Amino acid sequence: MRNLLYDFWEQNGKERDKGKTPRGRIPRATLAALRKTDAWERLTTVLEEVFKTGVTVNGFDERYQTTIEVAVWNGQLVNKQFRKKPGSPAMDLMVEGSGFLQWLSVYALALNKDLQILLLDEPDAHLHPALQGHLIQKLTQLARENNSRSYWQRTRP
Repeated sequence: MRNLLYDFWEQNGKERDKGKTPRGRIPRATLAALRKTDAWERLTTVLEEVFKTGVTVNGFDERYQTTIEVAVWNGQLVNKQFRKKPGSPAMDLMVEGSGFLQWLSVYALALNKDLQILLLDEPDAHLHPALQGHLIQKLTQLARENNSRSYWQRTRP
């Protein structure tokens, strides 16, 4: 999970750098297009909407580090920007609950453009019913936006 999030984050940084003008700014139209198509942008937006949670990935240098640092934090919308709540500590990704991690894993894999086919066996098992609904809604939305077909087969009664 950490590797996938790191890859999304790193690719987003490269795309943002490509979109910058000589003055170091990203034009609004370029940023809007990036926010609609980039996996990192889409993931962070959905985490903000569904969980009110932000995610931070720290840079990785294999000469000095052995793990990729990914932290999550509680946030809130401030002046149209999602910001960390004051006094809310950033926590290592892996200390989050199993439902959050399962939801995040499924959604991140669905965002991965390197995958052409994604087979999920009970991706909503053990999730709270509200999160099950959000997951199915977001996966269906992704399929629609990417002009992909999605097939849902429920094997439980």
